[in-house]
Amino acid sequence: MPELYPHFFTPKVFRDTPYTTAHFGFRPLFCAGKVHSLTGRITEKLMRQAFKSVKRNRGAAGIDKVSIKMFEANLDENLAALMRALKKRGIFQPLPLRRHYIPKGENEFRPLGIPAVRDRVAQEVMRRLLNPIFDRMFHENSFGFK
Repeated sequence: MPELYPHFFTPKVFRDTPYTTAHFGFRPLFCAGKVHSLTGRITEKLMRQAFKSVKRNRGAAGIDKVSIKMFEANLDENLAALMRALKKRGIFQPLPLRRHYIPKGENEFRPLGIPAVRDRVAQEVMRRLLNPIFDRMFHENSFGFK
């Protein structure tokens, strides 16, 4: 029977991932099958990269009615406050989603939840930190449920 997660239990102390430093701004670090705290990996550079990614998507404002342009007008302070909240345990609380209904048929509507810009930036930061760790556990042909 093949091992389920052989990459976590190799004798190699430090492991690289197939992702490069240029892609994520850091190299994920694995040590003896454990993933270390990621709060030290949340940097200003990572926050800016996450914001650029959110800005590229050109999403709408969330429930707080803060658009991407408004968030960017005070970018340094907004990213610094968000970074502090993400690094301290229990401080970051996402805002409720703004509900928007999209017509599905004649009399049917599909609900759509729109997160606030700061929450999208936080999600992108977490995605960039966690993806290299958990992506390795998925089967190479698994694309739908990552």
